Amino acid sequence: MLQQLHASDERFKNVNFKPGLNLIVADTTSKSTETDTRNGVGKSSLIEILHFLLGAKVGRSTFLGRKELRSIEFRLTMDWPASPTGMLQISRVPERANDIYLDPDITSQAQASLEIMPARTSLPIGSGLLNEICSGWLGSMTV
Repeated sequence: MLQQLHASDERFKNVNFKPGLNLIVADTTSKSTETDTRNGVGKSSLIEILHFLLGAKVGRSTFLGRKELRSIEFRLTMDWPASPTGMLQISRVPERANDIYLDPDITSQAQASLEIMPARTSLPIGSGLLNEICSGWLGSMTV
């Protein structure tokens, strides 16, 4: 299960996921009318950040391709039963998009057999490991 999405920039709020179905919706207030737009609240940006953390590429014309966002570290914490803490953190920075950091390091065969040692490891893009990690939570996907 996804637990938390975090950014190193304080302009971004942490997103804490709850067990079960999590919906991303724009708030309305008593002053909202039927013609008020819900654009610009971050729904699509949140999905783009999750997709990026799970291995997607960043295009210059995308939200994360913006110059002012390229140096921000994004981190996703998720359940990972085989780790000593039961959790896995995935971190990436758009300007270094080829580096995916996993904590703990779950990339070696020894660690896959529950001998996981806490570390921060860079995972090369295209290794296929992220597909394996994500398939249990998000179904079939290709990164």
